Amino acid sequence: MRWPKLLLTLATFALLLSQLPGLAQSSSGAHASPAFKTTPVEAVDLHQHPYAGRQPVDVVIGLYITNLALVEETREQLQFEGYLTLEWRDPRVALPAAARSKDHRRTFNPDALWTPAIETANLISHRPSQSLLEADDDGNLRYVERSDTTISTSYELRKFPFDSQLLEIRVEPFLPSASEIHFASKPANWTGIDLQNSGLAAWTVEGLRYETSDAPPEGAIPARPRAVFHIHIARRSGFYVWKIFLPLILLAAIPWSAFWYDVDDFAGKMSIPLGIVLSLVAFQFSIARDLPRVGYITFLDAVFITSFVFAFLCIVEVTLVYVLQSRKHSPIADKMRRTARWAFPASYALLLLLLIVIFWS
Repeated sequence: MRWPKLLLTLATFALLLSQLPGLAQSSSGAHASPAFKTTPVEAVDLHQHPYAGRQPVDVVIGLYITNLALVEETREQLQFEGYLTLEWRDPRVALPAAARSKDHRRTFNPDALWTPAIETANLISHRPSQSLLEADDDGNLRYVERSDTTISTSYELRKFPFDSQLLEIRVEPFLPSASEIHFASKPANWTGIDLQNSGLAAWTVEGLRYETSDAPPEGAIPARPRAVFHIHIARRSGFYVWKIFLPLILLAAIPWSAFWYDVDDFAGKMSIPLGIVLSLVAFQFSIARDLPRVGYITFLDAVFITSFVFAFLCIVEVTLVYVLQSRKHSPIADKMRRTARWAFPASYALLLLLLIVIFWS
């Protein structure tokens, strides 16, 4: 009798064991907490405008020139080397107030952040060598770039070669983002010219000036801010005085010796101004490649023309004196010759003074 009861007890126990997983699952389902739906926080896109275009970013720009490599007035170009500096504030890169340090600076990859999209409006070529983008803990960023730049700029050469130039470097925002940038009225601290060890022998640098303005709209092109750096340079004219003006004036004075020749020596008198005319033509061709090719008369051009005119007038005087002498008008011929001896030098000198007044007025 014991065996049937024992078997029944075991069967009942096995049945209870088989029901335990279901009971555990049911109990777990009854007491499980509901799942919460969470929305991830969107990361800030540092490539976008700091203020989402709602207001422009104030950009402080600076230019520090270390070398004037080329001043090419014949092609109206300027090549210089130096540092371009951009400073602005982006509150998104600022650290919490408790974590800020006064002298702490962080370095960034320019491709990882929004940077002011600017361009040089009169640029010909630009070759950057090194660059650095850093920020302090308050979110003030500074971008510095070392580069070799060539620009196109206009030259005012009426007084050449006693001229001075105000060369412009015009910086503007990239047109599609013209409303996102505003240039500060004062340049960055890194602004100036230092040519102690490099520069040009033909020019003296007077200084660097900065100003801002608003470029007016032009058709479909919108209005935009503009920052302009003016490089003031003055030409060293000693080379032209000794190598061009002095020989030119002496050449122009040589034909006056014909006024002291005998009136009957027509061949000897005529050979002097004719030879000088040919010499002036050859002299002008020899220096033409180094002169600016402009569509107006410079001071040097005016002196050349004056010298040619006086050489031509000398030929006219020699011819008239010979004709008068041949036609037995000796008193008139002698008077004309004596008058030419002082009239030509005096007129030439007075005309040169008049040219100085005209071109410097």
